[in-house]
Amino acid sequence: MSLRKSPVVTETMIAANRANASRSTGPRSTEGKRRVRFNALRHGRRAHSFREAIVALGGDPAYYDQRLEYRLHFYAPQTRRDLHLIELLAQDEWLIHQNKH
Repeated sequence: MSLRKSPVVTETMIAANRANASRSTGPRSTEGKRRVRFNALRHGRRAHSFREAIVALGGDPAYYDQRLEYRLHFYAPQTRRDLHLIELLAQDEWLIHQNKH
């Protein structure tokens, strides 16, 4: 049994929530949309394949491929964990490169 009271939702609160939601529409300008198009990759990296996600979002995976190949050659991963960390490093490098251009 909870000792907390249930919050009372008033008409004023509902109206305020609706007003806030109507302003939360995301970027509208072309520049704003360009800046946020890779946010899903930056914040979650939950895509099954980072490279496929880059292509699906309209990005160029060539820089990612180059960084990944270089890191794999340089570090020569021995375990799956090593490989995962190298992939994360290449992803970070690609994201940084995208933000500079």
